[in-house]
Amino acid sequence: MVCPDCRTRLVETEQGIWGCTNGHNFPEINGVLVLRSDLDSHPVSPQGGDGSIEIEKLLTLDGILGVLKKIIGTNYVPYGFNPQELIQPDDLVLNLGSGMAAGNSPSMVNLDYFLFPCIDVVADAHNIPFEDSSFDVVLSEFMLEHVQDPFRICAEMSRVLKPGGTLYVSYPFIHPYHAFPSDYFRFTHQG
Repeated sequence: MVCPDCRTRLVETEQGIWGCTNGHNFPEINGVLVLRSDLDSHPVSPQGGDGSIEIEKLLTLDGILGVLKKIIGTNYVPYGFNPQELIQPDDLVLNLGSGMAAGNSPSMVNLDYFLFPCIDVVADAHNIPFEDSSFDVVLSEFMLEHVQDPFRICAEMSRVLKPGGTLYVSYPFIHPYHAFPSDYFRFTHQG
């Protein structure tokens, strides 16, 4: 794990606080390392607060449908390919922007900008907090439309992917505006 601000190695400096030699410090919240330096101006979760979600309430049909409506705002059905087919048993996988659909595998690191259940690291994908060539597989499903600079994030995905590794990106094109928390981009074939 490296500092997202300066790329020096992170170490636990005291219980629940991680830092680097350049003085950047990051907290753990509910056991999850939060590597965002903008927490003064943005919530840790899209709902605000510390990211805690009432799981019992969420697991009702109305709760799940309500969350899905907030997230995608339509009857969106992703492409039918299962990216798990790309993963070999010994692969270390980065699931970038995993959100509420985070995978549950010891070889998968779930990274999101917000603190959802099943997230391993909270960080900004513009500065992925891992060393170069760290992952065998990088997955990014329906996330790039929600970021301010998708080109920088693509460069970051390439940076943390091992040579010869597998990158799987799925991305909407003809899809309604869905701000969760924001909706910035659609690519055309020229783009």
